[in-house]
Amino acid sequence: MRPTLDQLMEYIGATDWPQRWRDLYDAAMDDFERNGCPFTAPDYYTKLHEELGIFPKELPLYQRAAAETAGDEKLSRILHLLCTALNQPEHNAADCEGFKFPLPPDVEPYLPRDMLQALALCSQIPRCVASLRRRGLPEDLIRTELEPFERVIDIYRDYHNGQEGFHLLSWYHRTISGNLIRLGRLELEMNYPFTGTVKVFRNKQGDIVDLAHDLAVHREGMALGARYFEDEEGSWQADVVETDTHWEGYPFDETGRVKKELVRLDKLEWAPVLQKGDTVVQLHIPASGKLDMAAVEDSLQQMRDFLAAYYPDYEYKAFACASWLLNPVLADLIGKESNIVRFGRLFRPLTMKAHGNGVFYFIFKIPNNNFDLPSLPESTRLEKALKDYYLSGHAVHETNGYFF
Repeated sequence: MRPTLDQLMEYIGATDWPQRWRDLYDAAMDDFERNGCPFTAPDYYTKLHEELGIFPKELPLYQRAAAETAGDEKLSRILHLLCTALNQPEHNAADCEGFKFPLPPDVEPYLPRDMLQALALCSQIPRCVASLRRRGLPEDLIRTELEPFERVIDIYRDYHNGQEGFHLLSWYHRTISGNLIRLGRLELEMNYPFTGTVKVFRNKQGDIVDLAHDLAVHREGMALGARYFEDEEGSWQADVVETDTHWEGYPFDETGRVKKELVRLDKLEWAPVLQKGDTVVQLHIPASGKLDMAAVEDSLQQMRDFLAAYYPDYEYKAFACASWLLNPVLADLIGKESNIVRFGRLFRPLTMKAHGNGVFYFIFKIPNNNFDLPSLPESTRLEKALKDYYLSGHAVHETNGYFF
């Protein structure tokens, strides 16, 4: 008897999944019952590696995960459904974000379940490669695009006490979409709308003014709702008002906070150049390697050259990033000339509603928020500075930023 979708989700302990999968379910299960799931065959991963060289270390793990999944009918059905959903790229972002199920240490390790997301994403590699080849990308760049399928296994081990698995479906669907690629020290992401709650203006002399827009602001200038800035007393709504002759609004200061001082910009002198939703090149910072400025500047030049050569139709207005690494408070914590702070100074910072949990994930390697703050390690200068700062009742909030 065919299990229901709810029964399959219960089998892996899923806490949430896209409701649109109900519309896909019967057709996907009909296909599974006729043809099986091709992505449970170890040979599929062998062929991927032979063609692209993407599993130099972890091929046996992928082969073993596929074989063990083949021996679990319910997991095979779930994998087939997930691959069917991924075949509709326009839904990938929402689907991958909406599919959640427990991971170690919340449940006992089970390789077919823990590698489910990796096997599903691998089903999309041929489509991704074909798209990149049509763009004319050289084979070495295509292999770079696919490196996460190997590297992320080590990331999983770091976060789950040495267990094997893959837990970043909501992130690495961007890889199989062909929009996320590493060039040198940084990663660029295309087709990512700017998320800053701001309208940016430039005058004829090249000066820039950032006016907060569609942002609830705490009385201390931080985004209302950010950690430790939740109380509404004295808060206000910052929006840019446009008239026939000028724009008027509240500017961000050099620390990314909003000043409660109205600024008026004459339309004869100022023009809008960036706002929320505009096309940008989103920057991401992989954990490996030093963040020295020579490497950063080399990456940025590689990105400009890459986009000009292979994506000349991609018209972007700025480079953007959202990360705790952009928070100006780090200058006081770890020094103005540290690599992290120098990287952050590339950007014009903008406060955002943020919980300030990024440091726990990226620095302390904690995959959730279930931890005892005083017990965090202090083995590096950065760890000690961050721990002390949080123990004092402060947070290093994720910060939006951009530069032209």
